Amino acid sequence: MYSQNPGYPPQGAGGYPPQGAGGYPPQGAGGYPPQAGAPGGPPATLFEAVAGYEKTVFGQGYAPPPPTAPPMPEQSRPDEEFVSGAAITSEEAQEAMENFVASQCCYGSSPAKEMVIQDITPTSAYHYKLTTFTESRQTAWQYEPFTGQVVDGPHNGPAPGPWNINVQPSKMFSPTSTKVEVPHTASVKQCHECYGGGYKQCKTCLGRGWSKCNTCNGHGHVKDNFGEEKQCTFCSGAGEGRCSPCNGGGRIKCEVCQGHSRLKTFIQLTVTWKNHDSEKTIERTQGGPKEKVKDATGLQIFHQQLPRVWPITTFFDNEINSASQQFVNEHATSWPQERILMQNHILRAIPVAEVSYVWKGDSYRFWVYGKEPRQVFAPDYPQQCCCGCVIL
Repeated sequence: MYSQNPGYPPQGAGGYPPQGAGGYPPQGAGGYPPQAGAPGGPPATLFEAVAGYEKTVFGQGYAPPPPTAPPMPEQSRPDEEFVSGAAITSEEAQEAMENFVASQCCYGSSPAKEMVIQDITPTSAYHYKLTTFTESRQTAWQYEPFTGQVVDGPHNGPAPGPWNINVQPSKMFSPTSTKVEVPHTASVKQCHECYGGGYKQCKTCLGRGWSKCNTCNGHGHVKDNFGEEKQCTFCSGAGEGRCSPCNGGGRIKCEVCQGHSRLKTFIQLTVTWKNHDSEKTIERTQGGPKEKVKDATGLQIFHQQLPRVWPITTFFDNEINSASQQFVNEHATSWPQERILMQNHILRAIPVAEVSYVWKGDSYRFWVYGKEPRQVFAPDYPQQCCCGCVIL
């Protein structure tokens, strides 16, 4: 076992959280599918054969996760407990409306201050979110100029498989990626671009050291503003001058090895951690804020974080139960090239109050939703224009 971050548990048997059956294909012999090479890339002879990485080429490809572990036993399933919320008072509703109007540049304040609240109908909207934190691993041959750095090659032992290298996320549910050199895969080779010379013939002057003058286009003379031909001052009439890219030397430093003649080649492992989210919002008032409640503050009435969560089944609103079951099932098999490390699902209750009020003999309504800070949805507020005009 090779550890990138000492102090973390091994990733072998039992090192990863269990995952649903059937979610990931077995690795098979060698464990690595064919990977697309980069067109015009280096020759295959640049890279040594490494056991277990025979199909890794210059180009990124996924290394499928190991076979899945069995699901956790049903008797380990925790009880589902839901917390209740609180209603809003008339004073709180009016204060929320006044704060809302004050934040709108053209709303008149009279209705908010003079309204007479007739009725408040408290309800709750619900926002359910399942997050699955996954890890994927990709391997690819890489090379860099050899300047005397350490070369950890096959002489130090066999290369570990991609999923046997201990690389851990710094924090769960924090998307990021990291790159590490696979141990015992490095070697030093002659640069394939310059054939070990460190320099290449200058393409601009073809090694002559001189190139056509760009000012006169090689003619040695140019026309002035009156159409008369005069000797080109840049090349003194020669039609050519010292080649700028090679400074007259006829060759340039190899861009691949940077003039060092040799390359260090190695297999690079890229580990990527991602969050996959699925959300469901339920808000059933007629004409209410609907999807707006998703971003409002609310009361967390259920939270479960486990390597594999169970779907919610006992909430009184069956639409939440159905959404939870659907999302959990989808997340179990949607990313076969990624390994599930942890799951987290949260159910929030967002208080929504429909407030009916009278102002100057006419009836209106608005909705107050969310906890502190409370938000207001008032599509028919009577003074929405400049100068406090009344909407007719």
